[in-house]
Amino acid sequence: MTRPSDLFDRSEGSIRPTSGGRRLADGVDTAFVSPERVLDELVPDRDTVVFAVQPVMATSWIVPALEPLTSVAGSEIRLRVYDRRSELDSGGWDLAIVPGDGNWTGWTCTELFHEAVRPLASPDLADAFGLHAASAPHELLGATLLHVDAEGRPSMTWPEWFALAARP
Repeated sequence: MTRPSDLFDRSEGSIRPTSGGRRLADGVDTAFVSPERVLDELVPDRDTVVFAVQPVMATSWIVPALEPLTSVAGSEIRLRVYDRRSELDSGGWDLAIVPGDGNWTGWTCTELFHEAVRPLASPDLADAFGLHAASAPHELLGATLLHVDAEGRPSMTWPEWFALAARP
């Protein structure tokens, strides 16, 4: 029997999947993607556009605008929600919104907008670290920062954010 400790490495103040955890995640991804791919092959629907987006983009922007988007597209729009960039490599989508610089071999990319990434903290946490709206980026170095497992995810990391924040 697999224990949670076999799937995650809890060290250095972070939680990361072990090789077994990554294999399990890949297996689960395959289990969910394979039936959809087979159905797409069996019943090709040319009146459908498959739009790949990350969860936050889907819930905050795309779902609220789905009706007008469908009207403009003149087709049914199916959302394919992805978490990791590698989930897009298998295809099965017509267009995608992917964070990053747009330099992806084999893809035709258009920048939709420049993303502004800002750190957030509750007022109590900000007070505990002596931070306020006008705090300089380097003042965050003493704070506890939440880290997203960046492996395979197109999210900005703290080192990237600090490098960009230090630019004039």
